[in-house]
Amino acid sequence: MNSWEDAVREVEFWLKDKLSFSLPAYKIQKVNLQKWRAQLNADGLSRLEALESKYELNHWEKVCSASEFTGNCCFLDILDRVTAHEKIQGPGLDIGSRSFWYAPALQGFLPGEWLGVELDANQRYLTGETRKGYAEYMIRPWPAMHYQAGCLTDIKPSFGFITWFLPYVAIEPLQSSGLPERFFQPKDLLRHTMSLLADTGYLFIINQEREEAQIQESLFNQLGIQFQALGKIDSVFSVYEKERFGFLVRQGDNMHLSRDCERP
Repeated sequence: MNSWEDAVREVEFWLKDKLSFSLPAYKIQKVNLQKWRAQLNADGLSRLEALESKYELNHWEKVCSASEFTGNCCFLDILDRVTAHEKIQGPGLDIGSRSFWYAPALQGFLPGEWLGVELDANQRYLTGETRKGYAEYMIRPWPAMHYQAGCLTDIKPSFGFITWFLPYVAIEPLQSSGLPERFFQPKDLLRHTMSLLADTGYLFIINQEREEAQIQESLFNQLGIQFQALGKIDSVFSVYEKERFGFLVRQGDNMHLSRDCERP
């Protein structure tokens, strides 16, 4: 670890916190659904029709660009398949929401109350809006969705469904994102996350590349958390270059864990 580089990240993080004002997000290029559908292959169109028959995708076109619409279909497709035999209930929590561009998929999958939490919510884009400003634009059609800037440890229970996409289980991605090293607490954050789950709740995690998935599996084992390894996660809508691996945790399988497990 380079103390000088981390000191720079600390200063930059402090500045973002002090300069948190965001210009309002505005999107000129939104998806043209007719054109977007016409670009799908037979498998994509068939899967889209299956999702449309099961979930409400209305309002997506109000906030999504074409690439975001594709990405949301990807997330909804994955969520539908990995939880096909589970009884998922809300409220929902999404950890590390970034700009929350995939909020439509979460709302489509589990309508109702959702909270997205993001530590680096004041990261600013070249267009002047922050992640928080962009997220508030993305969730505007759904009043039951909310976005909170801050640390996961500020969140209190309980949630029926928690999603956590690409958690920082290795320090290098955290450093590359500009976050100070003091926020690298994978075991403590996973422990706290388990304390947020309702007794019948589920935690769904996606990791990037096999190495991070192996670290994630090791964290589960270190904390004594029972989990289901879902293997490689893919979708006909996926445009990702790097492999994704999924895990599903059922709180009902982990009642042996202490409810105050957020304490180290």
